[in-house]
Amino acid sequence: MRHLITIAIASSLAACIPLQQTNIVGGRGYDHFGLYGETGYGLLQIGPSNTPKKSHVIDSQSFALSPKGVRLRIETEPHPYDIEKKSPKVPYVRDRVYVLDAEGRRITRPLKNGQWKFHFTMRTPKGIETRDFDADLWTFFYNPVIHGSPN
Repeated sequence: MRHLITIAIASSLAACIPLQQTNIVGGRGYDHFGLYGETGYGLLQIGPSNTPKKSHVIDSQSFALSPKGVRLRIETEPHPYDIEKKSPKVPYVRDRVYVLDAEGRRITRPLKNGQWKFHFTMRTPKGIETRDFDADLWTFFYNPVIHGSPN
């Protein structure tokens, strides 16, 4: 009986799927920043999506601050989906934001768990502006045996 319990526990733990969770706050008004850990990038929108984009991130003056206090460069590019599916109802083109490692390569895996800070410096019609976002990242281990099937 003891072996069956051990086998049941071991097999249920083997089915765990790590899912990165995020809680991001910051920016102003209609600003939004979201991280997509499995793809290694974030999406940044400054202002409402029903007006054309007027801000442009200055990569050389923007950065991510890791939980250990390491300042990492970022790199941005327009999101291809927004360009391809251009709609008059949603004219805004979001920026893909990539965090770069110490060698200047894009980090293409989920960022480390902990408290991150993202600082964006932008050129806007009003001049140079900044936006800051605080991100709390943690990993949830999903198990269909324990948590049930996803909705």
